Amino acid sequence: MAPRNCVIDTSANLECSGAVEGQVTPDVDGTVRAMYAMQSPEVWFEDFGSSTLHNGSAHISLEPLFGGTVNSGVEYHVFLTPKGECEGLYIASEGPEGFDVRELRHGKSSVGFDYRIVAKRKGYETVRMEDQTAQYEARKAREEDRARRMAEAAAHPSAASPRRVLHARPAEPPSLIPQRLVSPK
Repeated sequence: MAPRNCVIDTSANLECSGAVEGQVTPDVDGTVRAMYAMQSPEVWFEDFGSSTLHNGSAHISLEPLFGGTVNSGVEYHVFLTPKGECEGLYIASEGPEGFDVRELRHGKSSVGFDYRIVAKRKGYETVRMEDQTAQYEARKAREEDRARRMAEAAAHPSAASPRRVLHARPAEPPSLIPQRLVSPK
């Protein structure tokens, strides 16, 4: 198995060679299980919500905080799950501010539904499986150099770290130490 590690660079990019574990959680049998983060070849953010059709239609406005982090002006994806009997649901239109949901066959129901929206992160719209070969090779070379230096230091400890002689500062003569003024009681 290849070595697994994570690196956070000076631009706050996280890169891991192993699985990205999001959290560990206790199971009902007392064991602790790992949960894993989903990976994607593109930079997506997602949000979830619920709404209700009224007379077969609904308009969903993007939540402002989420909308501020994504570029909803480019294609995004919405996944719908009806929460009751209906003819089925579809996205009638989508735009930068939100999307419209309709019931199939010109239905008129007032069923609830859940949605999941996945949109490209602002500033990363064109990133897809970015070639990281040069960064990987440079980091690998730095790690190998560091391992070599550590091995040399372990083999020759006196040559690796010269001793420093620390000189204690002489104490101040008593006459130069400020005296506390104590007021008589």
